[in-house]
Amino acid sequence: MKKIGNFIILFIFLSVFLSMSAASVQAAANENNITSGTLMVLTNDSQVQGILEFPLEHTDVVAEISGFVARVEVTQKFTNPYSDRIEAIYVFPLPQNAAVDDMIMKVGNRTIRGVIKTREEAKKIYEDAKNAGKIASLLEQERPNIFTQSVANIMPGDEILITIRYIQTLKYDDGGYEFVFPMVVGPRYIPGSPTGKQAGGWAPDTDKVPDASRITPPVLKPGMRSGHDISLKVSLDSGVPIQDIRSKSHDVHIETEGKSKAYIILQENDSIPNKDFILNYDVAGKKPEFAILTHRTRDELGESSGFFTLMIQPQAEFENDEITPKEMVFVVDCSGSMSGKPMEKAKEAMRHSIRNMNPNDSFQIIRFSSSASKFSPKPLPNTEKNVEKGLEYINAMSGSGGTRMIEGIKASLSYPNDPEKMRIVLFMTDGYIGNEEEILAAIEDMLGDSRLFSFGVGSSVNRYLLERMAEAGRGTVQYVRPDEDTDFAVSKFYERISNPYLTDISIDWDGLDVDDVYPKRIPDLFSAQPVLIHGRYTTPGSGKIRLIGNIAGKESITEIDVEFPKENEENAGLVSIWARTRVNDLMNQMYHGENPGIVEEITNIGLEFRIMTKYTSFVAVEEKITSVDGGPPKTVMVPVEMPEGVSYEGVFGHESEDMTAMVGGYKSMSRPSAVGGYVNSAWESVKGIISTTSSISKTGDASNPGGTTSTHPGVNVNGDAFPMGFIIIAGIFVSLVIIIVVVMTRPGNK
Repeated sequence: MKKIGNFIILFIFLSVFLSMSAASVQAAANENNITSGTLMVLTNDSQVQGILEFPLEHTDVVAEISGFVARVEVTQKFTNPYSDRIEAIYVFPLPQNAAVDDMIMKVGNRTIRGVIKTREEAKKIYEDAKNAGKIASLLEQERPNIFTQSVANIMPGDEILITIRYIQTLKYDDGGYEFVFPMVVGPRYIPGSPTGKQAGGWAPDTDKVPDASRITPPVLKPGMRSGHDISLKVSLDSGVPIQDIRSKSHDVHIETEGKSKAYIILQENDSIPNKDFILNYDVAGKKPEFAILTHRTRDELGESSGFFTLMIQPQAEFENDEITPKEMVFVVDCSGSMSGKPMEKAKEAMRHSIRNMNPNDSFQIIRFSSSASKFSPKPLPNTEKNVEKGLEYINAMSGSGGTRMIEGIKASLSYPNDPEKMRIVLFMTDGYIGNEEEILAAIEDMLGDSRLFSFGVGSSVNRYLLERMAEAGRGTVQYVRPDEDTDFAVSKFYERISNPYLTDISIDWDGLDVDDVYPKRIPDLFSAQPVLIHGRYTTPGSGKIRLIGNIAGKESITEIDVEFPKENEENAGLVSIWARTRVNDLMNQMYHGENPGIVEEITNIGLEFRIMTKYTSFVAVEEKITSVDGGPPKTVMVPVEMPEGVSYEGVFGHESEDMTAMVGGYKSMSRPSAVGGYVNSAWESVKGIISTTSSISKTGDASNPGGTTSTHPGVNVNGDAFPMGFIIIAGIFVSLVIIIVVVMTRPGNK
């Protein structure tokens, strides 16, 4: 009887174990059922457990690089897994210098090419079509690097493809080119007092950022994963032998064809859109002195207009006999978005920076988040003791609070310059703010004779802001990823500021008939940097142009033979590149506020040259009416990933924390009056989306003809497996029966 009892006890253990194993197997089966466009919620929140689906399934990127110009096609695949009509809204990034010149909507076998309209007119066309039950799409620009795609009346089970096309010039530096494709909009700090909400972002609009709700897409929490993935392919034809193709951000497969061509494909295991894709490649041979591209054709009226892009790299030689003493000001973003890996990387770069100053330099360290504080009341001499104190100050830094960047700008530029030294400001940040224009205006107003160099730290930084900060600050920009060695980036910075650079640059066009040349003011050129000039020409001709500048107090002249042809149908994208450059130049004139005349000029450029601007949008409408039953479609915003390496808690805080001092999810420390009691966290925004999608019944299929889907754990979304509750209850029932048998068969129970 004892053996029988032991056997039964073992059987009980096995029964319970099998029940638990069945639960694990079923959970794994559910996880494996995740498909593109599916959100798997790994959280204990009972309101959102289970599997939900969102309308954006996939993004496909195809880039063709020829020389230093890239033509890129981005296709977004939207679907509707529900039984009701929906409107999908997706906020996404593109490169800050991209000239977006086409949008195409494909519905089934029908293709509708978008038309360019003023922003207000395009919005009205879209809304009218949406209310009429027509499929429509609208592409709007929020920032030069942030766009919103809206797609209305996606019918149950339908698939809609939106293709966006843009062209851009690549960055060239010291013998190498760089192609960057951003994949996610990082969370922006939104200063100011709330004024309402015009869109579905997690932040309210404020008096400082009137469109905050348009640039703050809902952000997924840790443990949550959207099924939206991305594929990317680059076809590269450099025209000269290529050396060392590499991606420091992603796993890629590289195939070469000859010496100057290559094909780069993003690996499937690295397809989560949560960081910038960065491709670098070097070209062999002597560094180019110049390169020119031209385009000239006749329009419908028979009139001709030519466009050109000219890249010049001055070959000035100099002897650096004297090193100018510098007042080095290191400014570090210590906000919540920098906490964790970005903060550690910034501190690593800072330590490297202060150890590499020249003997006669002085230095100051400024940290900012919700406010700014200085390492010392005034810059200190570069002594061993002061450097050690500086290192202690750096080591104590941590990331928390909001990104009140304006405080960092004021602290670094507001006090008087040392007349014996040149002030160099190195500004380290991820750029996650919504008030970019306020920052750029402050730099223009306060810069004086200083130089500001921006240093982007992170996997998906705000390159638009960082590039413009360096441009307005008459410096350059460097980037470093959290997993990248900082030595190279910091060494490059010191190389820039230690060597003389070309200033006061002008171009003598040798009588050539050129017009509308941009940039209007050519920036100073630092070591191994080229200058890109975009312009128009009306009369064909050839000549010897001269790039004139000063280097170390001496005049430097670079002469170049150029030819503007009578006709050249190649390089048609130069028209869009020139138009975009002109728009950027005009936008730079409005940091202090909009000017109606400039706004009108930008609008006219967008309409004439068919490019996206802040004031022009693409809209496409399928004239066939799909349905008007049941009122307007339900709106579903597509949530985005938190950028790789950025701390969710650092940005939005813990759910258990007091949220009353939050604006747009950023902790504002002692600034509760700035939000007027308005509380709106990113997580609440995501839960609102989940609530919306949960209320829309799932589209039926062969295995689930009723068209309903349970979102509770343990239920297969296709309805083709036993419910988890049944499995667990069955296991418990068997165990109880066996226990009763054991008790009844013991001696003494007979």
